[in-house]
Amino acid sequence: MSNDSASEIIIDNNIKKIKKITNKVFVFNDLFTPIFIIITIVILIIGVIGLKFLDVLFAGSKYLTAIKLFGISIIVNIVILIFIIMSFSKIKFQRGNKGPTGNKGDKGDKGRAGGLQVCGETYETVQEKKAFQRSLNYLDLKPPFINDD
Repeated sequence: MSNDSASEIIIDNNIKKIKKITNKVFVFNDLFTPIFIIITIVILIIGVIGLKFLDVLFAGSKYLTAIKLFGISIIVNIVILIFIIMSFSKIKFQRGNKGPTGNKGDKGDKGRAGGLQVCGETYETVQEKKAFQRSLNYLDLKPPFINDD
């Protein structure tokens, strides 16, 4: 089998997979509107029943109009939330290509050594160990070193 025929088979398989996925997406897109309308109607019916319950519950209140308006706004927000969840549930995030990068800047000054011994054997005296133990118990703050160059 040559490389051309192997690559053609791989491309054909990928095309079939893409068509299968897009057919699923199109089926969902075709059914999105009726499903959303049915869910919206059910939510509105439950909302109207809830508003009638609020009428009975707050029958003599002078704020009945504000309470009804609040209930209506909750119903509308629930419908909007359902629409957003249904719309964005099928989105798959993919990482894109890396964009262009700028030129590297000049390397800075090396600076002074910090006085830390990272490599090699360190020999501690008993006095240094006790000082280290004490420094773990409290912060040993020193003023910053300012170099006036």
